[in-house]
Amino acid sequence: MKHNRRQQEIQTLRTEINDVTKQYKRANEEEKEGLNELRSILRERRNNLQRAERIRKARRERGKKRAMFVANPYKFTKATLDGTKAGLVKSTTEKLEKHLSETHSDERQWEHLGNCDRIENVPEPEIPMNTKEPSLKEVSDVVKKARSASSPGPNGIPFKVYKKCPNFETPVEATESSCEEREDIIMLAESRGVFYSKRRNVGGHHTISDNFPPKCRRKIFFSIMARRMTSYMTDNNYVDTSVQKGGIPGFSRCIEHTSIISKLIQEAKVNKKDLTVVWLDLANAYGTVPHMLIQQSLDH
Repeated sequence: MKHNRRQQEIQTLRTEINDVTKQYKRANEEEKEGLNELRSILRERRNNLQRAERIRKARRERGKKRAMFVANPYKFTKATLDGTKAGLVKSTTEKLEKHLSETHSDERQWEHLGNCDRIENVPEPEIPMNTKEPSLKEVSDVVKKARSASSPGPNGIPFKVYKKCPNFETPVEATESSCEEREDIIMLAESRGVFYSKRRNVGGHHTISDNFPPKCRRKIFFSIMARRMTSYMTDNNYVDTSVQKGGIPGFSRCIEHTSIISKLIQEAKVNKKDLTVVWLDLANAYGTVPHMLIQQSLDH
């Protein structure tokens, strides 16, 4: 690898500093003052060049990582944050069930909240919700965009099988039924829980967390339903896409917001201004919101 002009000059300055240092050791008292001043000038020049070189390398590295993130945000984030999870979860079934009950239950879930003046009226939808049986194209689109590495459900069939075997992509096989009754939806929503310890623990304490990956076939069904619901919301202008980016087709999820924040931070650095960035995250969001409020919002 060839050195650039700045790196070559840094090497030259190092050699000159060493030569001046040797001369300083052999010089008399009258010469030492001038040699010491010359060495200080050379060192300052070298330090400035080294600082500029570090900035150049950091800028190049940031650009490389930014390009990797834009090309594949999931892969870049996984490579950055993924690692061996620390610790083991040691708990009985009774404790786990109690944890789930306390975390996700709402003792007042059937209590009527009354009227809320802050809920704005919305016009009647111009485009109705698609309630037809899932089509083969909808199933194929979901399977095509799904990750092959996704964990399969209790049936043991991963997405890779659906990708490689087109005969599995029939609407009835992939969605198990058209599911027009609520009882059928509840049956499809059945899932298994996977408990694990969080990767970063303070003082060795292990926090129980949960994740519910449904079967791949159920993932296909609910992915289709989610797409239809999103289309229904956007087609009727029920979602303000200038604010809400996640889960909306045509937007790069959080990339736009991240780019704006990165630009603001860069401008604050260049202009030497103060900037405060606050990240908000709701702990146990579903467990802290009244379930009746969610029901009323869906009905509304």
